Amino acid sequence: MSTQTTTQSPGLAVAGLRAGIREAQPSVEDIETALAQALDLKAWWARVESGQEKVERFALYAATPGAAPVWGFFGEARVQGKVLPVMGDVVDDFFDQPRVAPAAQQQAAHWMVEQIEEFALHYWLRAEASSLPEPYPELDHGDPAPFLKALSLCFPTDQDFSGSGNLQRNYKLRAGGRVGQFPPRERKAIVDLRELQTKYDWITVNSRLFDFNITLGGVGENAPSIVIPLRTIAHTVASAALCENRRAPEPGTLGVFGPGFGLVGADRPGVLAVAPGMVQPGLRLQHLRVLASGEVRFRGVMIMPRPSQIVNFNVLAPDLFFAAADMMTLGAARRWTQPLKEALDRVPLPDLGFDPLLTSVQMLNVMTGGRAASELCISQEQIEKEILAKDATGMRQLTVATRQNWLQVPNWLDREAIPPWIVRGEAS
Repeated sequence: MSTQTTTQSPGLAVAGLRAGIREAQPSVEDIETALAQALDLKAWWARVESGQEKVERFALYAATPGAAPVWGFFGEARVQGKVLPVMGDVVDDFFDQPRVAPAAQQQAAHWMVEQIEEFALHYWLRAEASSLPEPYPELDHGDPAPFLKALSLCFPTDQDFSGSGNLQRNYKLRAGGRVGQFPPRERKAIVDLRELQTKYDWITVNSRLFDFNITLGGVGENAPSIVIPLRTIAHTVASAALCENRRAPEPGTLGVFGPGFGLVGADRPGVLAVAPGMVQPGLRLQHLRVLASGEVRFRGVMIMPRPSQIVNFNVLAPDLFFAAADMMTLGAARRWTQPLKEALDRVPLPDLGFDPLLTSVQMLNVMTGGRAASELCISQEQIEKEILAKDATGMRQLTVATRQNWLQVPNWLDREAIPPWIVRGEAS
């Protein structure tokens, strides 16, 4: 049994699985509970970084030029009065630095503080986007008959691009506590996060995460396997207490700026029980730190509960059935299976408490006397590390893509110099 985070597999690629993409927005109670939990996690993380709390650290992958090694951790955090086993990943990467003569370095460093504050708190979430390359659709082909569509190799005209982007949805005002929704025309133009200190008590942001593929199958190139493609929408809440807006917080640092989010868990289970868009409580921090030299570094932290379940079998099994029916009938059975699938989507299935992945892992370790874990890395801990590595990889890829948008603007304090598509939040 192996778990992989690649898109290639010799086995069956199961398309159309429920991916935890949640259309219904969380309730105010859900949001404020998630916010309180995230604040507890942030306070715990501050104690970890100051050495007051201990975690088990481990390398996820080695350093690349300009970047520190990416590491993960296991620990125990007190959240809302209860001790919670947690796991997470930490990314620390080079972002930018002023290219000036040594005599101008100090002045340039202070100029960089002004630039980073404006970018990180006003425009970062509007400019933060990444889209993987997609084939251009052929617009001159005819529409095939329904029974032939499953055989078509034409690129779809309405492709669903892979990548990431942000939308703001709900807010709570500081004055009067009124809760409302941002108009559709304003959802891509994320508010200036400094308004969380004056106007808004909190806002919610929906973030489209990178596609997360997990492979279940045997070891070896020819072993049968199943690829579960998962695309998640993370529902998050941001407040002033979760964001960073500090100047000279410590010696050698001129400023730290950036958003922080509490994760609001999904209201119904998805195939993967531990995807960042499904769990609660959870905390995501992303900051830009300006050093005294003027160098800017990105630091991202993700904290989530350690899972008691990896795969929700009661969600996976029906989707496998529908995918198999489509494949065996070349799509002809869809007219009968689609109404049933839609009905199941509306009615939550009972939680059977069965996880085919963890059950297989546990059985292998029993049968091998623990050698599957010690010699083959087949263990729940290894699966957790792979999930954290996938999350860290997505965070780094998104930062690299967003940095391209940062570099396009020579002066972030000059409103006229900022491209309209960034102002409107249309980077994705």
